[in-house]
Amino acid sequence: MNNRHGYSLIELMTVLVLFSVAMAGLYTAYSVQMKQGVKQYKLAESEMELEIGKAIIDRDLAMAGYGLMDDYDYDADGFQEFTPRTASATNGLTVMDPDTLTLMGTAIGIASRAAQGWSYIETVIAGAP
Repeated sequence: MNNRHGYSLIELMTVLVLFSVAMAGLYTAYSVQMKQGVKQYKLAESEMELEIGKAIIDRDLAMAGYGLMDDYDYDADGFQEFTPRTASATNGLTVMDPDTLTLMGTAIGIASRAAQGWSYIETVIAGAP
């Protein structure tokens, strides 16, 4: 009786083919996942760059005065004329009529979160209750 140990060439070739098919399937799935990951990464990067660009443009527009209330007036010929009122000052002559300085802008106090919204400050007279 011939007692042989080991695998035949046909058995080894069969295992090699099955293993190759399995590895090809895994590589295909991995390749698809990598392509989707790269697409998602590029999309996220584009969105971040877009937000940064929008923030820069928003700040530039705010520094230029966009967002201020407009004051339209008519000149002597009846044409509508635009005069922005970003700053105004009054010179009070008495204690009851104090000096005032009014600044309006969307970029005033840009570093302060509280100052970034519109606000209204009333004049306080020293010594008044």
